[in-house]
Amino acid sequence: MPWEHNFPHNPQFSPILREGERAKLIRGQIDNFVNVEVVHVFPLPDHRHDFGLLTASSLNLEDTHLSMPTGELAQYRYTPRATTGAFQVHLQSPSGVDIYRTRGSVKGDQTAGFFVGPYDEEGRVWTGHDWTLWAASEFFVFENDTPRFDLYPLGPTTGARRAHVDFYGWGFALKPILERPLVEPPISLWVSGRPQGVMLTKQ
Repeated sequence: MPWEHNFPHNPQFSPILREGERAKLIRGQIDNFVNVEVVHVFPLPDHRHDFGLLTASSLNLEDTHLSMPTGELAQYRYTPRATTGAFQVHLQSPSGVDIYRTRGSVKGDQTAGFFVGPYDEEGRVWTGHDWTLWAASEFFVFENDTPRFDLYPLGPTTGARRAHVDFYGWGFALKPILERPLVEPPISLWVSGRPQGVMLTKQ
């Protein structure tokens, strides 16, 4: 079975890198990077993490199962799975850095932040909104750069709800490129942190 069809929701979730490809992995700041070559690509088993009982907003939660060994990278997507009530997930990578934000978004504010919402496990056909959330949930973990998650209950908050999040992914075994490359690697990935642009002024 082709790798592209190993995932339950979106056959287009394929590895972003292939064996033999070179890439620049940027860790938070543009001048903090490592150039690597992909030695091996492998599917990661599906992982369901139990973030515990959710009675109110739970902030800065981590899942150390997502961390990778030295010299490895993971490409993940995730889906919130609520068994007793819906909830939203907000991603930080690394801790304290909001991956998804605009000028007006506010971390910790459900009306002014960006979140991945709940998914239905009852066999309902996915809508365009579901596919968009699935694609937007993608993030990378390089070695032990563990991301953190903020969880927010939806709807009536009376009673606790069990907060499960399902993770799907690809793993990459890497070797560093020690020599200074004559040309930049063709692919750059922000594996930790948020890309920062420069202020544009009208000429």
